[in-house]
Amino acid sequence: MAIRKKTSGYGLLSPDLPDDEQLVPCSVEKIQDDQVYDRLWVRGEREPAMLDRLSIAESRLDQISWPQAQLPEISLRDVKASTCDFSNARMPGSDFQQVELIGAKLVGVDFSESIWRNVVLTKCNLSFCTWRGARLKNCRFEDCELSDAEFDLVQFDNVDWIDSRMRRSRFYGARLTEAKFTRCELTDIGAAPDDLRKLQIDAAGWLQLAPLFDVVIE
Repeated sequence: MAIRKKTSGYGLLSPDLPDDEQLVPCSVEKIQDDQVYDRLWVRGEREPAMLDRLSIAESRLDQISWPQAQLPEISLRDVKASTCDFSNARMPGSDFQQVELIGAKLVGVDFSESIWRNVVLTKCNLSFCTWRGARLKNCRFEDCELSDAEFDLVQFDNVDWIDSRMRRSRFYGARLTEAKFTRCELTDIGAAPDDLRKLQIDAAGWLQLAPLFDVVIE
């Protein structure tokens, strides 16, 4: 009999994690590059460092403080991260699959050219982040700060932004398929009208985007 995958409230696949007692405690300082780790419970602080091709699976990341980390091509699969600080980190080419981020501080992180599938971010600060050239499928941003974020040339497939602040965020050259804005702050969004084709959005959102379409609402 096939095992049914766990899903979140929005139908996205959730991280498939072992029970807490099956996770091995680990300090973030012990993590090395070009290694594959699984079934860990990672905590702690670390000075800026560069780790190539780091892979973490079926693990929890809790209260990690690692600003300015250099983590090109990092792979996270079936990972839940809570209250972590990776501000100004570089994670170009990241591969996130079935990842949940809660209360993360990710200001200024470089996620360019990344591939994300089934990623849920809740109450995260993602101001000044860039996803330029990335591909996001089955993702959700809920109650997140996304001011001055760059989504230029990103391919979106079934991506939702809910109750999020997106002031001055950019979407030039983006491709949106089944993408939706719900109750978001969208002042001074950077995009051409064609960049937002097929976007699903509530009435309040359309009012905020009216200047892009040279529409005057009286």
